[in-house]
Amino acid sequence: MSLPPLCVDKRHSAPTLFSWQDTVSFSLRNCWFLAEKLKTSSLNVTLLFADTKKLVERAPCIMLESLSKAEAEAARDKLNAAGGTANIYPHGTWPAQSKDAYVVEDGSTLTFYYDAKKAMRTGTVYGIDQKMEGHSAIPAWAGTVQKKNKRITKVVFDSSFKGYKPTTTCFWLSNCTKIKTIEGLSNLCTDQVTKMNDMFYDCSVLTSLDVSNFNTSKVTGLNKMFYDCYALTSLDVSNFDVTSVTDFTSMFSGCKVLTSIYCNDDWQNATVQKSGDMFFVCYKLKGAVVYDASKVDVSMANPTTGYFTKKTGTGINAPTANVPQKQGFYNLQGVKMQGSLEQLPAGIYIVNGRKEVKK
Repeated sequence: MSLPPLCVDKRHSAPTLFSWQDTVSFSLRNCWFLAEKLKTSSLNVTLLFADTKKLVERAPCIMLESLSKAEAEAARDKLNAAGGTANIYPHGTWPAQSKDAYVVEDGSTLTFYYDAKKAMRTGTVYGIDQKMEGHSAIPAWAGTVQKKNKRITKVVFDSSFKGYKPTTTCFWLSNCTKIKTIEGLSNLCTDQVTKMNDMFYDCSVLTSLDVSNFNTSKVTGLNKMFYDCYALTSLDVSNFDVTSVTDFTSMFSGCKVLTSIYCNDDWQNATVQKSGDMFFVCYKLKGAVVYDASKVDVSMANPTTGYFTKKTGTGINAPTANVPQKQGFYNLQGVKMQGSLEQLPAGIYIVNGRKEVKK
């Protein structure tokens, strides 16, 4: 059975009928725009809301003033007879829509929302659980090792996103190699998240990242979370609770200019099963000790004998790395002096790394 005309668009000089197929071809954003426009108009109009098996998402269809109530009821009955469902709503009583978590790519900005306005957004809209074609774990908006996302330069977590509680953030921004700024990360609630692996994988031009608000009490996987974040110079993970984490593999691997990781805790505990290459090629990293390429697993994830730097209640302590001091005698210009200290003329010298005054 063919479906009847559903919409009358009164923006034209004469009412224009759209078939069901035409309605499906409309973007949901346009349909919702008409509905929202209608709600705020002064016209005494009749609305038809259609939700059928033909659509994946709810698609509102509109009947304007040019249709009588009887005509609207007739169209509703025909739609229901064709296997759909329809209701008539008088003007001003448009039903409230449920909130939805989704992501919008508009130009070079990627924004995370949790509200009832999904159908009205411009740009490319992705469901929060929508995956890239051919990939079971990678979100539709992210990139892959083979095909990087070079479109996005800015990421925003809208204030509305505070109300959403994801259970995973795996690969959310992975291989988005041009991201320069991330705003509103405090609006990301991680209380229920169990997996954060690959979240910022290859965000290679990102120079700063504030994850200090992350609640990781239920997280079991942090593997490759910051993998190849080449431009990051410091990270504050002092708020991370890693008591449930089993996998730290390559967590900071490839962070070649990372100098400081602020954390007061020892992350080596009974739950850890994997931590290989956790600090691989983190050449500039220093905390209690300087970086040693032969020591790159979770045993170095501590602030007393490892690569973490302690953070106090009033601020962040300077790294206390055990840096070997130069041996011998040097003047204040750094020139090494020959002979013994006794043979040198009066002055100030650096002797085995310490300043000394010879009279």
